[in-house]
Amino acid sequence: MAKRTITEGFVDGDAVLDELLTEPGMREAVDLIHEGNTHMNRVYAAGLAEIRKLAAQTQSGLAEKMGIQQAAVSRIESRDDLLLSTLAEYAAAAGATNGRIVFHINGVDVELALDTFGHTE
Repeated sequence: MAKRTITEGFVDGDAVLDELLTEPGMREAVDLIHEGNTHMNRVYAAGLAEIRKLAAQTQSGLAEKMGIQQAAVSRIESRDDLLLSTLAEYAAAAGATNGRIVFHINGVDVELALDTFGHTE
């Protein structure tokens, strides 16, 4: 890697990155890191409201997509239990795709496809 001298003033970060990526093996290393980060890029929501907020939707907007009143969305978000079909419809209205529920049992991850539990379009 070429030694750089830091001078006062503006440094073009894109140019520095482009130069670094030309070094042997650097592009492949960055791609591997990016792939790993993408795999780990997961949000652990503590509640349904977080899913709705991540989707940048209001309760009213989500209610309209679900064909229910805003108050019903509020009740769904505040419940401590709900049907899987309700969860599937809520997630679909929020724009979720490929919804899954994952259980870790005896060292094995078991996935259930959420769309099998409700009418989701």
